[in-house]
Amino acid sequence: MASTKPCYWCGGKASSVDHVPSKSIFPKTKRTNLITVPACDAHNQQLATFDEKFRFYLQARGTNPDALQELKTTTYRGLTNPKAQGLAKGLAKGSVRINLGSAFTYALRIDPREQNLYFEKIIRGLYFHVVGRPAGGQALSFSKDFMMPGLDYVELQKLLNEYLNDPNFMTEAQVANPDIFRFKYGRSQEGGHEIFIVAMLFYQGVEVIGWLHK
Repeated sequence: MASTKPCYWCGGKASSVDHVPSKSIFPKTKRTNLITVPACDAHNQQLATFDEKFRFYLQARGTNPDALQELKTTTYRGLTNPKAQGLAKGLAKGSVRINLGSAFTYALRIDPREQNLYFEKIIRGLYFHVVGRPAGGQALSFSKDFMMPGLDYVELQKLLNEYLNDPNFMTEAQVANPDIFRFKYGRSQEGGHEIFIVAMLFYQGVEVIGWLHK
């Protein structure tokens, strides 16, 4: 459905609406009143290629029954579909076997560029949802569940704790399905600069911190 509003990312002409985060992470019984933003084709369809991959990643790290159930049913069926062979092979190729005493598990190697773009899409979408206009500026994200080589996570956490732990700065957003996705946000404008910080929680167990600065 076309929109008269600008694209949430680039500010160009929107041709559709996009779900933030992707509708695919929600069980079919919990897809009411989801967050949507206007989007152009480039920032809707072209970035949708990451949705299935990160649905798998998020559900594999999630801790609640919805994550496990969706991973075992809908997501698994999608991966076994012949049309998804490329995706399944890509996930397998990026996995590393890790021994845990008498047992073993697999660690998934995630492309940093894809990780950045996937979460940047959500961060910018949430900014538009809260503020009502495209953000501009630089978007960054980090999560202990998606480790990226070269980042000092301890130092990043220290820098942001002043904001994240301040109830006067952070606001809990009202969402329809908080057991699947919820977020808190804070926004500061000073001296011509703006900071937008968002703490996202997927499946009650995967936390991702994002911020926009301009």
